[in-house]
Amino acid sequence: MAVLLIPIPLLAQNSTRTFQVLVVTQDDKAISDAFVLMHDYQSSGHGSTSENWEGRTQGDGSITFSGVEGRCYDVFVSKGAMLPYSQRICVKSSTAKIRLKPDPHPHLSLD
Repeated sequence: MAVLLIPIPLLAQNSTRTFQVLVVTQDDKAISDAFVLMHDYQSSGHGSTSENWEGRTQGDGSITFSGVEGRCYDVFVSKGAMLPYSQRICVKSSTAKIRLKPDPHPHLSLD
């Protein structure tokens, strides 16, 4: 009798899930209406189409993306008076918290 062993963790790496990004200030206050772009840089090229998820955070600073695989993505976040954020994030859990820093350069109006 032959026994076939299939490593379950390897199969689980390719399954999709929902992934939540929580955008907050340095003191953990939610940032609503921040623009979030998550780019699957690993699927681009050689006839494959890259996947992008984008949207704006809700009042609690969160945005949820569906159909995300457990691998690494380039994440970009932008909100008015805050410095833009970009980082490669590897999805190992269901949530990532991103802290934005205030922009130290005030917006100047030109007369």
